[in-house]
Amino acid sequence: AVLRTQPVGEPEGPRARQPPRDSRRLLAERSLEPARFLPPGRAALDAGAERGVPLRVLAPVLLLAACGCREAPAAEPPSSLASEGCLVPCRDIRFGDRIADQIPPLDDPAVVPASGAVGLQDDDRVVGVVVGAEARAYPLRVLALHQVLNDVLGGRRIAVSFSPLSGSALVIDLDASRVPDGFGNSGGVYEGDDVVYDRATGSLFSPMLRRAIRGPRLGETLRTLPHLRLTWAAWKTAQPGTTVLSEDTGYPDLDYSAYAYDWYEADDRRLLEPVRRVDLRLPYKERVAGVESAAVARAYAVSSLPRHGTIDDRV
Repeated sequence: AVLRTQPVGEPEGPRARQPPRDSRRLLAERSLEPARFLPPGRAALDAGAERGVPLRVLAPVLLLAACGCREAPAAEPPSSLASEGCLVPCRDIRFGDRIADQIPPLDDPAVVPASGAVGLQDDDRVVGVVVGAEARAYPLRVLALHQVLNDVLGGRRIAVSFSPLSGSALVIDLDASRVPDGFGNSGGVYEGDDVVYDRATGSLFSPMLRRAIRGPRLGETLRTLPHLRLTWAAWKTAQPGTTVLSEDTGYPDLDYSAYAYDWYEADDRRLLEPVRRVDLRLPYKERVAGVESAAVARAYAVSSLPRHGTIDDRV
């Protein structure tokens, strides 16, 4: 595997701002008690059994890193988990008092040209996606308050998921993944990563695993598209014709003026949701670049990567 890095003008450390006032209500204390998932128009899913064997998990891009540079063999779910109706231990999918789409997803959101993104600062972080001849930037400060976005880019239906708890983003090809109605926010969390649901079937998907962990599509794999995580300055330099997700989302009470989870990223001691399997070789919130090849996965601490150049490694 060849891992390439380049300067993107990102700040040296997290900005320790508190979340904007209007966003605080979305960041209320998260209960850890089990509850039921109630997708719109569907019956509640059973709370599940209390037995199961943990799986090894590595996020594609993980903020709450519980690992260093490591290898982990892929693990198939034990048959006992399948009989419980979950790909992972059912008890590890936590809902607390949250309900589906309490954090509102965005559907077919408005976009503006790069010149129209007047409030976006050069050091603001974005998820950049190119499909065909069309490029688009999705600012994290908007994604953080919606977490799921269903869009059309380059004539292809896509979904962008972002979990502020884990810092991981995923771009999903909706047609290739057979998700006709897009995704919503389930309100659930698995291993410190927000869980989404398929609106057509109510199946729960872990973006970190890229698989359905509960419901009619249990075990099915999502088809993903490449994306970049970098600063707005770097993205608009690389893609001058890009469009940008507009802050005119239809939710005027939400404050997009700053990334609402800066305070959380800056506090390495605080986890809003538990992570059962941890590796103390790195701080909890060290960002890592993850590489998977066949049955092996490896994580590279972003702080140890060069500002530019390549890393040659065998995975």
